[in-house]
Amino acid sequence: MGFWLNLYAERRTENGWAPIGPTVERTGPGYDHPVLEPMRIIDRDKDYEQSAVLMGLFGREDINPVTRRRGLPADLSDVLATWYEIEAAYEGMEGWLMLTELLEHDWDQSVEKRERVHPELVSLIPAPPQQLTKDLIRDLRAGWQPREWVDPDDYEPVQWVISHRDLISSDLLDEVVPRLLNENRASDIRLIFWF
Repeated sequence: MGFWLNLYAERRTENGWAPIGPTVERTGPGYDHPVLEPMRIIDRDKDYEQSAVLMGLFGREDINPVTRRRGLPADLSDVLATWYEIEAAYEGMEGWLMLTELLEHDWDQSVEKRERVHPELVSLIPAPPQQLTKDLIRDLRAGWQPREWVDPDDYEPVQWVISHRDLISSDLLDEVVPRLLNENRASDIRLIFWF
């Protein structure tokens, strides 16, 4: 069982906070009245590590997050407040951060990553733990086919070192942040997230 990370952006206006991006009117079964659905800035299913880096979720004490979970802001836009009431799956799993906090975070700090892998992959992970990138790990898995099936209970533990930058989806820092900065100043943009 997993969760869906709902990540939205708001901009400060003269009249308070407003969602960034288009909204779509939702009607029909399941809706008592028409509701505006804001646009997610990133769709990520089961992205535990990104959630740990953004707000310290899922017991990753070794990760120094951008912010700690602090609930939704009291001045959340009406559109997002209404959508949250409809869509949030797990109460207590919401948060927000200013774009300035995201920009000031030390993305080069490293943490140890631990996984259990097929025994044939163990030799591809250098020991002692060294810095690897998310791209290298993905490439190792993509180009590899097991010679024989092994019960996942028999997978072997490995570890390596990885940066915060490589723990999150690259499109957040490389695509979304520059796009948001085109909308306004960083001090007038915040990210809202829930599961």
